[in-house]
Amino acid sequence: MLISGTVKIFVSDFEKSVDFYTEVIGCFLKEKVGRVFAKVEKSGLTIEMRPFSAEDEKGRGLTIGIGVSDFDAVLKKLNENEITFSRFKDEGSTRLVSLSDPDGVLIYLREMA
Repeated sequence: MLISGTVKIFVSDFEKSVDFYTEVIGCFLKEKVGRVFAKVEKSGLTIEMRPFSAEDEKGRGLTIGIGVSDFDAVLKKLNENEITFSRFKDEGSTRLVSLSDPDGVLIYLREMA
């Protein structure tokens, strides 16, 4: 049974990405080393960020899923930060929203009972 996970991403604007994951998504900043490495956490998920370099392919082939307990509060926060949704579903017991981070990494937020 998976109880935690780590995702590593390469970002083009380090500070903007750290702000996005901490201020908009609500992750806790666990570690930050200058502008070369950051680690954020939320609900058992760890996201490690490093600056994008020419050898990396930013945001490609990666999806991050995060379960949330207060879906309405999440929607409010996204709207306050003028985040555009690529998908929104509110049908029966399924409530989810898809969006992209500043580098185009697909993120989906799903209400967890």
